[in-house]
Amino acid sequence: MISKELLSEVLGCKLDIDEQLQPNDIEYIEKVGSKLYYRYINIYELMHKCKEWALLNDYSCMSRPRLFGGWLSELMSGYGVEDTQFDADSEPEAVFKCCQWILENKEV
Repeated sequence: MISKELLSEVLGCKLDIDEQLQPNDIEYIEKVGSKLYYRYINIYELMHKCKEWALLNDYSCMSRPRLFGGWLSELMSGYGVEDTQFDADSEPEAVFKCCQWILENKEV
């Protein structure tokens, strides 16, 4: 659902592994120096952190349910970037798609 690169960027740590445990939890290993720490994060907490990360990168990522099923995430920027929309089956997936676009297209 979420790429290792995006997860690392949003959580601000170097990751060795990330894998989906259950529908609502993500397990990852954080590397700090030479030590490894096992961490868990709820998918909805991660979605919120992604939205905060988008704001820190001067984007707004808003999500809403579609009338006939699924979710829509809308990406807006103060830099004059056209509004971009992402469809998904779940709200977290829509937000992750939005943030993945930011990661791939933001200026370094």
